[in-house]
Amino acid sequence: MNEDFYSKQKDNDGLDLGTIFRFLLMQSKMILSFIAVAFILSYINFVFSTKQFKIQSLLQYESFNQNIFDPTNTMQMSGGNPSIDIMNLATLYESRTNIVKVIKDLKLNIEIRDLLPEDEVDMSIVSNEKNQYTKHKLKISFSDNKYFLLDDDKNIIVSSNFGEYMYFDDLKILIKSSNIKKSRVINVNFRHPESMYNMLKSDIVIDSTTSLNSFFRNEGLITVSMITDDAELGKKIIDYANMIFLNQRISVETEKSRKAIDFIDKNISSLEGVVEANKIKLKEFRERNKSIDVSLEIEAIIQKIQSLENSLNAVEFEIAKAQEVYTENNPVLLNLLNKKKIIENQKNEVLSEVELMPREQQEYIDLFNDVEVSQTLFQELETRRLGFSILEASTLGDIRVVDKAYYVAQVSPRFLSVVLFTILSFFIGCIFAIIRGYNFLPISNPAELFDNNIRLPIVGVLPEFEDAELAKHDIKITSAIESLIINIGSSDNNDNKVISITSPSASNG
Repeated sequence: MNEDFYSKQKDNDGLDLGTIFRFLLMQSKMILSFIAVAFILSYINFVFSTKQFKIQSLLQYESFNQNIFDPTNTMQMSGGNPSIDIMNLATLYESRTNIVKVIKDLKLNIEIRDLLPEDEVDMSIVSNEKNQYTKHKLKISFSDNKYFLLDDDKNIIVSSNFGEYMYFDDLKILIKSSNIKKSRVINVNFRHPESMYNMLKSDIVIDSTTSLNSFFRNEGLITVSMITDDAELGKKIIDYANMIFLNQRISVETEKSRKAIDFIDKNISSLEGVVEANKIKLKEFRERNKSIDVSLEIEAIIQKIQSLENSLNAVEFEIAKAQEVYTENNPVLLNLLNKKKIIENQKNEVLSEVELMPREQQEYIDLFNDVEVSQTLFQELETRRLGFSILEASTLGDIRVVDKAYYVAQVSPRFLSVVLFTILSFFIGCIFAIIRGYNFLPISNPAELFDNNIRLPIVGVLPEFEDAELAKHDIKITSAIESLIINIGSSDNNDNKVISITSPSASNG
């Protein structure tokens, strides 16, 4: 039969599970080889690839409302969205100033290579290079009390004593001490701290959650994490970044409170003098005008004036807040303006009554009112000063470290990836074996003829051979040919032709 017949017969077949299973069994060695190679390669990658670890720290943020120290604002809700506050804190944490300070202080921009576990070098480098992305490769050697900067041929360029600066190009190098053998040369790679800002910022990941726990205080949790190949260095970076952020928050809040206290202190002394002066004026007026009868009517007028003043101040405060939220035609704002107008009219009526009183009583009311107003202002400043003093002392409660940096897990590589890659290789091997079996494998078993819808009778099966001389001595081939001849001779098909070849001798025939 020609090959076209086989191909036509195969093309008419659909997918058969039995055939697929036989293909898999016939090529099981190849599939196992796929799996073995995949497992070995993935395991080698697991063993020799750089390990990546996750380091994490937890911070707690407490937004303290300083209005609680002000008796006039005790019942006012603190403005602002807690989630926005947390987001702002996350942005401040990753500020350029903080990240660059971490790089400088931990010397992350200085890579000292070829160090042994027992070696130690206390080195710092400062660059005045204008191009922040310039990299420097330095070679340094040591003697008993000196260190030397070498060129590529290990010739000394410049030297300096330990603890003294060495100047080279735009670099200022300082080595305070070293514990390295004198004959060794170390290689140092230096980068400008600014050039590492984006890289370290992308490594540090900040997540935040917020919750409203009380009437006066908003709280939130900040998670700081990073993926690094050096777990101990990762812990050191996060802990130091936390410390910088906490100190920054403390200094900012303390500075705000201190400036407020200083401002109050400057004004409270002068206001105290005004209070004392008003009291003296009122006392002297009473001594000069002992005949004036401070009746209940005058006391009621004074109290009414003070009450109207307080109400007017409160309304003006509410109007100022409403103008930030509402439009000019909003009913809420219009009601407040009407309320202010009513209070002003009432105040004018009271002042009109005062104008009808004798001059001595009017003067008495003015003096008494000056004493009360100045004394109220003085008490107000005292209250605010106490509030800011408490706020200054409580700035440590703004941010606190719940968990210092700790090791979470190894994130890469994982042994699970070895298992998954091995399983994937099994399926790839099976798919390849099925495709190969349907398209590229020759028929190697007589039973496959029936599976390929070839219904012709089998006369014989001959092994494939190329060298006829070698085939003469192959028992399997000889037996197959003899079996084929017998089958042809015993066939009932009348169309078969038997050719007899005779010769004088067996060898010739």
